[in-house]
Amino acid sequence: MTYLKIKPGVDMSGLSPKVWKVAFHIADVFNDFDLDAVITSAFRPKKPNSLHHGFALDFRANHIQRADRKQAILERIKAACGPDYDVILHGAGANIHYHIEYDPD
Repeated sequence: MTYLKIKPGVDMSGLSPKVWKVAFHIADVFNDFDLDAVITSAFRPKKPNSLHHGFALDFRANHIQRADRKQAILERIKAACGPDYDVILHGAGANIHYHIEYDPD
């Protein structure tokens, strides 16, 4: 069973189906590592120059202590999403997160 959690207050209303589709694949990756998959940011229409206008999600990473594990999860998320998605580990400390955006080149 895939567990996908959404942080209270996160607006999921304007997400593209392309983003919804990969959210569950990403949750599977977290669950394979016995971790919660928590969406911490999604639709943010007031953020300029961002794909958080329906084409991006952020997933919590500050609950993952080991750097090698963070990297392994990053690689698995990239593989699960495919080439039309940009996936990065972004931020530091309490704000570190996986940023996933639908951005076919």
